[in-house]
Amino acid sequence: MKKFLTLLLAFAMVCSLVACGEQNDNSIKNNTQPNQTPLPSNIPASNQSSMGETDITDTINFDASVSWAGWSDDPKIRELALNKDIFELSSDRHIPIYKCDTLDELNEFKTTFSGTFTMDGTRDEVPSFEEVTADYTEDFFIENTLLLVYVEANSCTPRFGVDSVSKENGTLSVHVKYTYTPEEDDSAMAGWLFTIPVNNDQIQDCTNFDAVVVLEQPPALTVVSDETSVAALLGTYSWQQRNIDGTITDIRADSPHPLDCRDLLSPPLETAEATATLRFTQNPDKIVSIQCWSNSYWSIPSAGGEDISFNENTIELKSGGYIYEVVAQWDDDNGYGGTAHYSFYITVE
Repeated sequence: MKKFLTLLLAFAMVCSLVACGEQNDNSIKNNTQPNQTPLPSNIPASNQSSMGETDITDTINFDASVSWAGWSDDPKIRELALNKDIFELSSDRHIPIYKCDTLDELNEFKTTFSGTFTMDGTRDEVPSFEEVTADYTEDFFIENTLLLVYVEANSCTPRFGVDSVSKENGTLSVHVKYTYTPEEDDSAMAGWLFTIPVNNDQIQDCTNFDAVVVLEQPPALTVVSDETSVAALLGTYSWQQRNIDGTITDIRADSPHPLDCRDLLSPPLETAEATATLRFTQNPDKIVSIQCWSNSYWSIPSAGGEDISFNENTIELKSGGYIYEVVAQWDDDNGYGGTAHYSFYITVE
């Protein structure tokens, strides 16, 4: 009997070890990312990964309003911003933020920037700054503060919205995102002011203030030459987005070679100029490369490309009909960014 019980106990231990082994195998498989294969027709594939240990981020309730401000290169837009020091160290995605604790400070802001921003002007459906701020009284500022964020763009046609307001380690951050990106723009510089009231109790421990444009996807590109523009075709890209829980969503999209996109790139932009300007809705941190192919190579994606000279956002054009591809990169320091390919077709007469 004792021998039988000993054998039965040994058999149970073996079964337990086998079950644990199967569970460990499943855990390994679930934590390993499968090989990703490119998807056709620019359909993105995504996955999430953890950023590791992150500081706790508190979300602040907000109700933002937007007003038309117009565009200006007045240096005091950045010099008087609360995050002025960041502009000297970081990319274009940091945008000016201001804070008004009293009605007098709001009126002082209007006086200071009266010759810079369009305080009483409107644009399409966007009201004026005077209209948006008309109802703020001294009673409002007893328990509240008014944050002001200035957003500029290379066109009047895109639209923006405040995505979130958060604080982390004493820094309050306003995250602005594109709510509408046109396929083509009007190539006219523009600017908007966001008005964001917040309760004083929510920001009493904030010593620093910042505002950034978050890029949920690659910015649009418009190519301009001889006062004529064409929207570039977004091709292959890899992109990442930071989620509210601190994880990162990686997005990868594949696309046909530019030489296989004749229908999408035609008709060409026709110009008599020898250069073209690249107008991104948000400028990249780096243009990695620009190359081109003669239109005699349509449908021959194996053809070798020719490198094109460029100076910042101005590129040299070749005489005749050529297909161009631009590879641009946006740093992902704030959790958004990546690399994107764009193509367009230009004929120089």
